[in-house]
Amino acid sequence: MTVPGVASAQSTTRAFVLDPARSRLTIDAVGTLLDLEWSSLFGVLPMPLASPGVGDPLPGGGTSDGLTTSVSGSLMAVIGSSDLSIIARRTTLSLDTSGTFLPGLPNSPETAAPADLALIGTDSILGIMLNGAIRDAVATFGLATTALAGDFPKTFDAATTSSAILLSGSYDSDANLVALAGRSALPALSAPNTATAGVLRDLGDDMLEIEIPLDITLALALDEIGGGLPFSASLHLTGQLVAISVPEPSAALLACAAFASLALLKRAGSGRLQ
Repeated sequence: MTVPGVASAQSTTRAFVLDPARSRLTIDAVGTLLDLEWSSLFGVLPMPLASPGVGDPLPGGGTSDGLTTSVSGSLMAVIGSSDLSIIARRTTLSLDTSGTFLPGLPNSPETAAPADLALIGTDSILGIMLNGAIRDAVATFGLATTALAGDFPKTFDAATTSSAILLSGSYDSDANLVALAGRSALPALSAPNTATAGVLRDLGDDMLEIEIPLDITLALALDEIGGGLPFSASLHLTGQLVAISVPEPSAALLACAAFASLALLKRAGSGRLQ
């Protein structure tokens, strides 16, 4: 069975827009570790994490607990009759606001503010309690050429040749230990996606849908908090991206519009944070 809009032995570049109702990202509270590397007495201390409380309603149903948010954006895919790839440099993912959580912005950490994701960390040994929030996170996603298997819905391996790339954002922390309070810029870094079974669906009328499961671990150095004391996070994220193709022939125009809209939203958000 051929792919709609793709002639045999040829490929085409298609723009897709994420469906926020089905595109979600969740912090795995068990698999995520906040490490206090500066404690010479206790060594590296992993801090158990929990939800910070009730957040906003999520698109598609349910309510966020701070650990889960929806994802918006657009991606560009190259689709052949038997293979698929996603162009990272033409793909933009934006974490949506999941609620209003502590800590607040740097100039008012005790006043809850909108955040993409949030968490509570506790350490019973040292008696440390902290609130953490990720804000204004922007990322991209790439998938090297991988084979499409079977008839529709076609499957592909989303793990061996794909990666998520964190581009920008910030992490705010407030704790009963001054050294763990402050803001740190999220570093630009890449991490492999270990989730496997992606799906390409034919929706009819020359429309396609891509579903990509996510299982990603980001190693974040947050040394800007506390004047440079070593503080890091092994952030384990799971979820999925679901994107629907933009109707031809306006794909390029709408993809540009989606990208521009995300940029304006993030710029507005950054202005609000200052």
